[in-house]
Amino acid sequence: MKKVAALLICVFGLMTVCYSQTEFGPEVQHTFGKGASDNMFGLRYEGFRARNSWNIGLSYNFSSKKSYSQSKGIGFYIGYRRGFSYNNSGNGNAFLGFRSTFLFDSFMGKEKSKGSFIMPTFEGGYQFLFGNHVYATPAAGYGYKIKLNKEFNSLQEDEGGRFIPGISIGARF
Repeated sequence: MKKVAALLICVFGLMTVCYSQTEFGPEVQHTFGKGASDNMFGLRYEGFRARNSWNIGLSYNFSSKKSYSQSKGIGFYIGYRRGFSYNNSGNGNAFLGFRSTFLFDSFMGKEKSKGSFIMPTFEGGYQFLFGNHVYATPAAGYGYKIKLNKEFNSLQEDEGGRFIPGISIGARF
C-alpha cells in the first residue's frame, strides 16, 4: 500500500507541474450490474491543458443493502478525458474518457474473503463551471469489473458489466 501511495503522490506532483489548470474535489459514483449495487465516495484530482486531461483519485467503496454479498474496501484510479471545448469560464465542456479503477474489497457474509479487482470504464459527461473556480461534473459510464485473485463468490456478482452514474464537484485553480 505504501508503494501505491508513493506512486499517487508522484503522479499528483507531475500533473501539478505539467498542466496549466487543475481541479480538486469529492466524487460520488453508484454502480449497477449483475445483482451488485455498490457506492464509491472519494477525492479526485484532474489536471488539464487545452482539451486533454488526466485524473487520479482515491475512493472508499461499499455495497448497498440490495447486494447479495456485502463488501467494503478502498480503491484508486487513473484516467484520461478528451474535452470537446474546455475553456476557463462558462459552460459547454462535454467530454469522453477512460479510467482504470483498482479495487481492494473485503466481503462479509457466511464466509469472509478479500478480493482485488480492476475495472476499466468508458465515461462521458458534461462539466458545468460556476464563475472561474467552482465546477460540477455529472458523468455516466460503462465498466467491466474483473477479479484478479482466484477466490470465487458463489453467485459471481462481483464480476461483470456495470453502469456507473456519478457526479464530482470542487474547485478549479
